[in-house]
Amino acid sequence: PSMEERRRIAGLYVSLKEYARALGVLERLVEEKPKDAGLLLDLVSAAAGAKDRTLALSSLERVRGLKPGPDQRGRMALLYQQVGEYGPALEILDGLIQENPSEARYLNDRGVVKALMGRREEAMKDLRAALGLEPGFLPAVLTLGGLYVSEGRTGEAREIFDRALSRPPSQQER
Repeated sequence: PSMEERRRIAGLYVSLKEYARALGVLERLVEEKPKDAGLLLDLVSAAAGAKDRTLALSSLERVRGLKPGPDQRGRMALLYQQVGEYGPALEILDGLIQENPSEARYLNDRGVVKALMGRREEAMKDLRAALGLEPGFLPAVLTLGGLYVSEGRTGEAREIFDRALSRPPSQQER
């Protein structure tokens, strides 16, 4: 099979939570293309799923050295978050927000990281800012609403959910 086919198979192994198999395929692919940031991020995802924190973090550091683009850096932040490394995730997201201030997804992702760090008020501020940019951005709706519910602020949660439900479907949903 081609490299792309093997990569897709590894992705299917990850979907099946067959992380050891995915790692076997991905490690061989990375040997063939050691400077492919996307491939290394696939390896990080499988390593994180396999609870191999050492491999995940060392691979993330390799990706950092490759000067990844914004989408890859966004993925890196989510992977740092997945392995519990909130500081590097926050650092990456701060940079992405500075470079792309109108991207709701980065504000949402930073809000999630801050919530995981226990910085709830800052998290809610980022999530509200994401919704200010994209009022129907479902990840921010769900996270902010969930934070409100966890604090017993059910009226505010209901308001967020009702507002999201009252919006017309996006073009992608039609």
